[in-house]
Amino acid sequence: MLSGIRSDEVRSLLLRLLENGAETVDMKTAFFEMTMNVIMRMIAGKRYYGGNVVEAEETAKFQEIIEDTFRLGGTMNIGDYLPVLRWLGVKGKEKGLRELQRKRDRFMQGLIEEHRTRMAKGHILLHPVESEKEDDDRSSVILAGEGS
Repeated sequence: MLSGIRSDEVRSLLLRLLENGAETVDMKTAFFEMTMNVIMRMIAGKRYYGGNVVEAEETAKFQEIIEDTFRLGGTMNIGDYLPVLRWLGVKGKEKGLRELQRKRDRFMQGLIEEHRTRMAKGHILLHPVESEKEDDDRSSVILAGEGS
């Protein structure tokens, strides 16, 4: 159902690589950006990396959240090894993780509000789909990107 998004993002990546010609390209970054675009187009119907991105401010917020996630995820929490520091009030990483969670929550809440606005205008992004489990009669929701 969402294969068009994946195909479109792979096509976009290939076009960017062709445009670069003989320039050296960091493929790790290129694949990361492509993957994030696929995920976010499936969730929100928007691109946040490369060309044709949405609002610059929203894109910057999203990229900052991703950078903070990897930065904080890649560091150790000294309080895990020396619990006495937690008792003394040293909570640097924990404080950063709480702030990151608040940023994520605000960002996702913005996407939800935008979706509600689109639904009110008749632009539906979420499509109800029958659940695969026979014993579960609730409907699950699949997120569809633009053009799906």
